[in-house]
Amino acid sequence: MKNIIDQISKTPELTDHLDILRNIPNSSLPIKYLIQLYETNLNLSASLNLISEVARCNHNELPQELQILFLCQWAELSLKLNRWEEVKILSHQVNELLTDNCLSEFQSMAHLLQIKIYSAEKQSEHRDKLFEKSFKSLNKKSPYYAELMTAFIYYYAIDGRLYVIPKKVSFLENHPVQKYRDTIKICHLFDDTIKGNISSAIKFIDEIEGLLSKKIFFKYLESYKRCRYLIDLMLLQQQKMPTGYLNNNLEIDKKNDPQRNHLWVQSTLYLMENKKEEALTMAKNYFDTLDVNQRFKGDEFCLIRTELANGNANAALRLLSHRLTKGLYDNLDLYFYGRAELILNNHQKAKDYFTNFIQSYQKLNSDGRFTFELELSLELTRKESYFLGQLNYEKSESVDIQNKFSNTPRDNETVSSINKIITINPVMIQLKKNVLKYAQANSSVLILGETGTGKELFARAIHFCGNRKNNPFVSINCAAISATLIESELFGHVKGAFSGAYKNKIGLFESAGDGSIFLDEIGELSPELQASLLRVLESGEIRPVGGAKNKKVNCRIIAATNADLEMMVHKKQFRRDLIYRLDQLEIKIPPLRERKEDIALLVRTFFNDGRNISEPVYLSDQFENAISKKSWPGNIRQLKNFVEKHRILNSEKDAYHLEDLNEKDGLSDNQDIEESKEFQIEETINLTNKNQIQSNNELNEESIKEYLAQSSSKENIKEKIRELFRKYKDLKGIQVAHILSLPAHRISRYMIELCNEKFIKRVNNTNSPRTQYFKLIE
Repeated sequence: MKNIIDQISKTPELTDHLDILRNIPNSSLPIKYLIQLYETNLNLSASLNLISEVARCNHNELPQELQILFLCQWAELSLKLNRWEEVKILSHQVNELLTDNCLSEFQSMAHLLQIKIYSAEKQSEHRDKLFEKSFKSLNKKSPYYAELMTAFIYYYAIDGRLYVIPKKVSFLENHPVQKYRDTIKICHLFDDTIKGNISSAIKFIDEIEGLLSKKIFFKYLESYKRCRYLIDLMLLQQQKMPTGYLNNNLEIDKKNDPQRNHLWVQSTLYLMENKKEEALTMAKNYFDTLDVNQRFKGDEFCLIRTELANGNANAALRLLSHRLTKGLYDNLDLYFYGRAELILNNHQKAKDYFTNFIQSYQKLNSDGRFTFELELSLELTRKESYFLGQLNYEKSESVDIQNKFSNTPRDNETVSSINKIITINPVMIQLKKNVLKYAQANSSVLILGETGTGKELFARAIHFCGNRKNNPFVSINCAAISATLIESELFGHVKGAFSGAYKNKIGLFESAGDGSIFLDEIGELSPELQASLLRVLESGEIRPVGGAKNKKVNCRIIAATNADLEMMVHKKQFRRDLIYRLDQLEIKIPPLRERKEDIALLVRTFFNDGRNISEPVYLSDQFENAISKKSWPGNIRQLKNFVEKHRILNSEKDAYHLEDLNEKDGLSDNQDIEESKEFQIEETINLTNKNQIQSNNELNEESIKEYLAQSSSKENIKEKIRELFRKYKDLKGIQVAHILSLPAHRISRYMIELCNEKFIKRVNNTNSPRTQYFKLIE
């Protein structure tokens, strides 16, 4: 294998890796799965079934470097499926494989995986430090050095900050390999567009248009599309001849673009035509689809910009606060804060924000972008616009947006944990009393309840209201992590336990110390792990994987599930003796449909969260009644998502009436408000079973016939569909129709309703409807 590792260390191209691996004679099973991972990731597809198979494969027999490849490619696939807990664990395992004798090229792959995690979590400082560490470990002549540099420069380009890293930009501009010289041209286009330097940006267009037809540049296509739209919008605003991209693509994208770029583009066009209300309507439609992790400064400010243009300062401030809670921050935020304060007649605050914004944009050399935003600020008077232009050289008090809310004192965790359980229902009030009682004990606790009822909220309350509150609270979702990963994650392993275990690892049971460990979705544990957990509960000891001695642990175990454990015992899927050990103390949370008196209270609480206590939102009786009549099968999580959506899309509103509800909410007059109360579905399909859902032809009718309930009511069918997605995360409509033995057109209607409920989302990576599937929103 040394020859294979040497070949891979000479090229970072995934297609080259695949060719090298395919040429290995008599490939072992791990190599075959590694090839499948490469093929899947290169085809930009995703497969939960492949992850299940990969998880059962013993990759530890591979050499150290190939294990890194295996785990990195596995993580890439998990990333596409939004299995973030699994991605983080895989990255942690990859980092454990990094030793001094590991080739630096393979170390850079491991670092790049962690960098993607930092980027998604908006930890730019940690991201850049890890980049620098990786740069130092690589030879500058290595193609891996150049590959890492392209990733680093791209992050700076989409922020319009290439001016900060001139030496790194020059490195790629003068690189002997054409691919990297081409990549820096793409990054220059992004950087110039973000800064509004349109004359510079359009110089690259013709050349880049040809480059993006090559597969190696496909990853830049979406950013390029948004960039081209922004260029034409700026040219139109300047009354110059646009490039033609907007005119040629806008109508096409209205029909075919899953990212719905036409909405933010049309919203901006309406602002340019002084059609403020139309612009706001279009922006709200777009914001409803926007992924907060997709950052491009043509669209992410769309709704804030139009709210301000309509004079809705408080609405804009709430949206800006929402961005901060998501870890999003940009210098343009300063400008929008300034506009909001000006509308509210806080002139000194506005001046401070504007001055800081202008000074930051002078550093970026972004006069073009400033002019673009100023022209779209329709609420500003001529005098105010002139005033802004005069601030270019003024100094003002520095404003730190990122720390705007960071110094807010934290609530007392003990008080806030129990008070977050909001209720006037007698059963729930008794459960809160039980929480306080159970918190003082050391016995294990089993929390039962449907998805979305707040099981982790109860677990936290038990921990933080008890004697262990000053010790760690560690949680893990047993359903979100593959079976082969979870054992080491829970119990740790010793150095040499398997070929990839180069150092000891402390598991979560040890990490919890004298605190609590929360095992969510306990019903998903494999029989082997159930036995291991039983030993922990009986002896208070764990044995790390590969260890010869047991270790004492003192943490409290709190477990939760939405499964019917008794039914699982009957089907020999769960151990009865484990239930006895877990169920020393039990909390059974009722679903929201059984505590309807809480719905209005919860809705009022969610609508007023973060608002001034003296200015609560008004909800009419008819509005509250309509919401209270709905069964909310997704429970509190669904209800909270419903409120969050209305707050964002109606952020200027301080009062809600019945007419503010629409068909998308599932609360309109022509829908059956009193839906069926039959929700509990037997969980007879298990991800660990070999008979997994793969395709139409591979469905085993015998393995799922128990799953089908006799009732055919609308809500019962929808709940069956929900349970399938909870198990398998992503499915095609035809697969669901086949399992439930129902017409495809009927299933299609229910899938659309579940999309509107934000339970699943439609995914289509190509223009072909045959590739369309639906994914669980987690």
